[in-house]
Amino acid sequence: MTFERKFRELIFQSAGKLLEPVVQALVDQFDASFQPRPKQRFVERRHLKITGLFGSMHLFRDYYWDGRQGHCPADAALALEGSYTPALSRMIYRAAVKNSYAEASADLFEYAGVQVCDRQIQRLVQVVAPAVEPWLQTLKDPVEIALMYVCADGTGVPMRKEELAGRKGKQADGSAKTREAKLGCVFLQTEVDEEGHPVRKEDSTTYVGSFEAAGEFGLLLRQEARRRGLAKATKIIFIGDGAAWVWELARVNFVGAILILDFYHALQHVYGLVDAIWGKESPEGKKRIKRWKVWLLKDKAAEVLKQANRELVSALDTDKAQKEISYLENNLERMAYGTFRKAGYFIGSGVVEAGCKTVIGKRMKCSGMFWSEEGGQGMLDLRCAFLSNRLDVFCQARATNHAARNDPLRLVA
Repeated sequence: MTFERKFRELIFQSAGKLLEPVVQALVDQFDASFQPRPKQRFVERRHLKITGLFGSMHLFRDYYWDGRQGHCPADAALALEGSYTPALSRMIYRAAVKNSYAEASADLFEYAGVQVCDRQIQRLVQVVAPAVEPWLQTLKDPVEIALMYVCADGTGVPMRKEELAGRKGKQADGSAKTREAKLGCVFLQTEVDEEGHPVRKEDSTTYVGSFEAAGEFGLLLRQEARRRGLAKATKIIFIGDGAAWVWELARVNFVGAILILDFYHALQHVYGLVDAIWGKESPEGKKRIKRWKVWLLKDKAAEVLKQANRELVSALDTDKAQKEISYLENNLERMAYGTFRKAGYFIGSGVVEAGCKTVIGKRMKCSGMFWSEEGGQGMLDLRCAFLSNRLDVFCQARATNHAARNDPLRLVA
């Protein structure tokens, strides 16, 4: 095993030595063909040590100065991120969005034989991540005619103390340890299976996330739906968990959408209602849970509420029962599960709930992690891009933008 590692190291060193003159020749070609802009004057040839998939290379390239800032045409043409090649930069992003920065550093060395310390990875992510959201504004995804589902949810992310000042929370003293990160997802449905159950189109789920308030987040989610073909979708179906901000977001940004309360949240509140009236472990409670679950699936939520209201006088916990009834009454129009299932619609918000765990929790809620809002938003944007299968497209677009820095017409535009 040690022999294999050493052999890999020797191969990479040899490859790096072979590659360096090739890259230097490209740099010389870029510099020779570069046309300086007005006020831009040549200063000198400058050295830069860059790191790529095969280790480090030493390059010399032309440096220009226009009185305000410097520019190396070859750096832009090679799409360098600081001193990293675009191929290595892409690998760094992928490692960083999957694990902590320290683990990303270890993974890069273990799997690729590349040494980049965790602080360097963090600095690169902090530089690049803010470019993801502006890039999304320019993205136009291929549009497919299909049922479009939109979901939204939120989950707490541990934050630094300065990010929590003055915020109310769930701790005993009323303070907060987390900030809510809101996550939205869009996915498509083009078919049902042989039994009439809906089938989510493979690889059709995309995500957006933000620490912004619900109003601003709603605009981001609507923009994502528009990128995915909102205007041409056969129907828009919005599934939520019953939170007031979720339905307000849907009302403002998805006018005309079919609104569905997640069935499992509805059932959870029915369980709570049964528990408040009879006790969920009582013989009568077990019987009502079974019966009312069937009624929910047969568009009989109103009948459930009628029976529950008649039983209030003998409820074990009247206050809790009334709260559960109010929740169900407020969502009654969104609980036509029999109709929704006959139409072949999903009735659960499991996609976005799983997204809160995979997109946010898996990377941002690990032991010992505390985020700044800027750092957290950057990681959230990169995670969403990665899990929406957009990270490679983003890297390609960023390389193109770097190269465009050498184009006077692009700069004027």
